[in-house]
Amino acid sequence: MYRKLKVYFILLCLIFIPFNLDAQDYSEVMKPNLSIWPAQEYILEIDNAMVAEGGSHIQYYGKHKLKLETSIGEISNCVIYHFNEENLKVYIILNDQKMYMENILSYDEFFETNDAVSSLLYNNLPGEDMAMYGAEKIGEENFLNRKVERWSFIDSSKGDTVIIDMLLDRELRQIMKMWVDEKIIFEVTKITIGNIPDEMFNPPNNFEAMSY
Repeated sequence: MYRKLKVYFILLCLIFIPFNLDAQDYSEVMKPNLSIWPAQEYILEIDNAMVAEGGSHIQYYGKHKLKLETSIGEISNCVIYHFNEENLKVYIILNDQKMYMENILSYDEFFETNDAVSSLLYNNLPGEDMAMYGAEKIGEENFLNRKVERWSFIDSSKGDTVIIDMLLDRELRQIMKMWVDEKIIFEVTKITIGNIPDEMFNPPNNFEAMSY
């Protein structure tokens, strides 16, 4: 069962990472800066090329809390993160089994596998201190009734050259749409701004905690 949970966790991480151009060891640079986390709570619904057709993909952003929810075929699960200065608490929730696993991760462990939400903890968006090199701002435009910035980046780090274009919502600190060599990789299809009930960021009361 624990191995199955790990598989679900890795799958969710792969699905929900908007991009990972060049993962950094952020914890060696500085502690996470929770003060840059957006004050506004919001929900993103996303069309992701990594999700099978018919799958759903929703991200909930609270105050230093994040819920990643996906449904692919018969699998319907989610991961919840509570971010603190020194570490983060993780809940892996199996809705179909009404069970969950709770764990504490260091930021070293968290960033070993992904760069998810790093832009909410570090100034690494295009144009910021820790940003990737070579990104060029093309201009500004509207996307889902919000002002966004268009950026372009040429990546040759893996040998082959690829052109990465993205739309950035700086207020929410989110990439809203991304293309790789003109192919859409993911796109936010709906944004809901507003307070999210705190119970959305905790396991349901009737779910059983799983020991491991």
